[in-house]
Amino acid sequence: MNKPGDKRNWLITVILLSPVIALAIYNAMNNASFWDATIVNIITLFVAIAISFFLVQRRSDQRKQKEILLDLFIKLQTIIESDKASDLKGQTQEDITLRNRDINNKITLIESLNYKFLIKEDIDFVRKYFNEYRELIDDHIADADYLNHSRKELRRPLDLMKNKLFEMSLKLFE
Repeated sequence: MNKPGDKRNWLITVILLSPVIALAIYNAMNNASFWDATIVNIITLFVAIAISFFLVQRRSDQRKQKEILLDLFIKLQTIIESDKASDLKGQTQEDITLRNRDINNKITLIESLNYKFLIKEDIDFVRKYFNEYRELIDDHIADADYLNHSRKELRRPLDLMKNKLFEMSLKLFE
């Protein structure tokens, strides 16, 4: 599926490459030594191309990893921001436990990448407030009436986690 920017990018590429190609054709026709090259020139060209490709590919891989991590942040924020996370009325213990397990799994996955992206302190903060949230629920899981009336108490750690995840998202591409 073509995006609107694809045609524009293609047009810019054609406009930028046309003069280069025209200059190369002109030089090939009018300069007798244009095709003369030593083995050193050829090797230098291939080494430069290989190094450039490696560096570009490496940056591309890092960018892709950051995008995947950002997607994980967004998914975690979506779960945390949902009304079901703080308003537990009508939810079964199983639903609550499954949601907490999903949040925990996502945090654990982010923790596994914390040294690579230098987010250890930030994810430790998120883990701390998730543990507070989970403990509040676990301490009163059998008391549905208490949980139904503790929306504000549940919202506080969730809001702190949400804000930290947003901050982490912004810092990820600095």
